[in-house]
Amino acid sequence: MNGFVVSAKCQVDHNVFDIGMLYLYLRDMEQLPIIGKKLVIRTMLQEDAKALFDFRSNERVNQYIERQSYVRMEEAEEFLTALPARMEKGECIILGIYVDENTRLVGSVCLFNFNEDHSIGELGYELHPTYQGKGIMVEALELFLAWIKKQSIVQKLTACIHEENEASSKLIQKLGFLPDSGVTKVPKDFKGWSKTL
Repeated sequence: MNGFVVSAKCQVDHNVFDIGMLYLYLRDMEQLPIIGKKLVIRTMLQEDAKALFDFRSNERVNQYIERQSYVRMEEAEEFLTALPARMEKGECIILGIYVDENTRLVGSVCLFNFNEDHSIGELGYELHPTYQGKGIMVEALELFLAWIKKQSIVQKLTACIHEENEASSKLIQKLGFLPDSGVTKVPKDFKGWSKTL
């Protein structure tokens, strides 16, 4: 992520939304959590630090992500401590994926890397390997994308998928994303994808 966005605005149908304030409004008005059949998507809490560390320190999870694996529990604690302020500033929206009746954090979904007018945002996601291949991420992303569209947060989504990450490429195609050479800030060995909402 590229620093903090002090004033995050999203232009949609001639209405301007402050993304940070939108996040607070949705949280306070009980628009979160998002409840699915197998999972719940909601704000992560400080007590989720161990579970966050478990998947962010996992080499399989980080294999195709441009992020260093966590090596200390404090990294997870610091991330969770800083996250509410980052979301309130409109830098990102990062929510946890929970299973076992909303008790176990197993992954996350996020919207970040907004363009200048905040009409485009990048989609990100991660899931503990124990829960991969069970349809959890498909459901999580379907719910998250529907939520983004319903709240008119952005008009277009992008995703940067490593060329060797076949599972993620198939998933993103299943969700209606198409290859897009116009996606900016695509790292080396990654491919840009996009979807208009």
